Amino acid sequence: MKNKILILISLVSFPSFINALSYEVRGIERESQMFGDAICVSLYIINNSRNTYSFNIFAIDAKGDGLTATPSLFVSKKPDFNPNQDLTANSKARGWLCFDEPEYGWVPETIEFSEILGSKFLTVYVN
Repeated sequence: MKNKILILISLVSFPSFINALSYEVRGIERESQMFGDAICVSLYIINNSRNTYSFNIFAIDAKGDGLTATPSLFVSKKPDFNPNQDLTANSKARGWLCFDEPEYGWVPETIEFSEILGSKFLTVYVN
C-alpha cells in the first residue's frame, strides 16, 4: 500500500517537469529583404506544464558550425514568432523566427531560449 501511494504521488508531482515544453520545427527558409538576409525557422512550441515561460529577444541564440546568431530586428517572415511573449500553461506559440546570417548559407543547429538573467529553459534542435 505504501509503495502504491508513493508511485501515485510521484506521478502527480512530476508531470510538469517531464516534457514541460515540446516543439516541432516545421521548416527552414532563407529570406532576403531590403534590410538584409536572414535564415528563418518555423517553430511550433507547446507548454505542457503549469508554468509560464517568458521569451525575450535578448535571450534567444541560434548556434551552428561554431557561429552564433541573434534574432533579426529587420527581417521577418509572416506569420512571425513573437520573440517577446509569455507562454502560459497549456498554451502554444508558433511562427517564423528569423536570425541574421553570420555568413551566407549558414543554418542553425540549435536555438536556445533562456530567461533574461537566468538559465536556459528550452533548446530546439533544428537539424
